[in-house]
Amino acid sequence: MANTKRVQLRKGTEQEHAAFTGALAEVTVDTDKSVIRVHDGYTAGGYEVSKARYELLSGATNLRANTKYHVDTSAGEYQVTLPTLINTGDYIELFDAKSFWAINNLIVVTQNNQKFKNASGLIDAPLHCDVSGASVELIWEGTYWRVSA
Repeated sequence: MANTKRVQLRKGTEQEHAAFTGALAEVTVDTDKSVIRVHDGYTAGGYEVSKARYELLSGATNLRANTKYHVDTSAGEYQVTLPTLINTGDYIELFDAKSFWAINNLIVVTQNNQKFKNASGLIDAPLHCDVSGASVELIWEGTYWRVSA
């Protein structure tokens, strides 16, 4: 690679990005999520470019926005917590990797008294994922997490 050039982009944490408005077409690196963000010159934080792969999850954790999780509850039920740094349109995708949700539920907890909403209406937190082999997408709509399964 004798004729290559090195390019280094600006970088920062998820929290630093939330307070940063990049220039039009600027690209930065989110060091917390290991993703790039594209900026439009006026939206704080810019827009994350989603990863193509799922992250493996096998125990209690704090989830990150705009991330896909391959969830394994085969060892037992556990709880995950939704993020506080969210923007309208952010999503989280959860997939029952080993088809154990009916035996060992995944429990999704919100922060700041947030609620879930599906086609039937509002759902109190926490959300119990209890259908084996299911996939659940949660989309933050500004007031509640929209549940799509």
